[in-house]
Amino acid sequence: MDCYTAAKISGASWNKSQSSQRYFMTVQPIVFFPDQRLRQKAAPVVLFDNAVRTLTTDLLDTVRAVQGIGITGPHIGVGLRVVVLDLPDADKPEIYINPEIIWQSDNMVQNEEGSISMP
Repeated sequence: MDCYTAAKISGASWNKSQSSQRYFMTVQPIVFFPDQRLRQKAAPVVLFDNAVRTLTTDLLDTVRAVQGIGITGPHIGVGLRVVVLDLPDADKPEIYINPEIIWQSDNMVQNEEGSISMP
């Protein structure tokens, strides 16, 4: 059993096709800067199982509860490379498992920090 499964034994998973079933929201506590877990390199997901599905559900519920647009595993204390984006104009959330930056533009744009881990 991986560390996330052990921590989430009581977690519930849900998808839109289960609309007739009861839905339990799984909002998780946010890890705030300067917590050192935010500085650690997240581990790649190697086992694609129900624990990862539960993690993505928890991340989506949590980012919606705090009215954010994006969240990662480390934001809730889970050191796995999982990203969930819930952009306002998108039809559905985007989920990235083990994302990698494969290209970088030479153009630079400065924006205000919007991390949910920054108080």
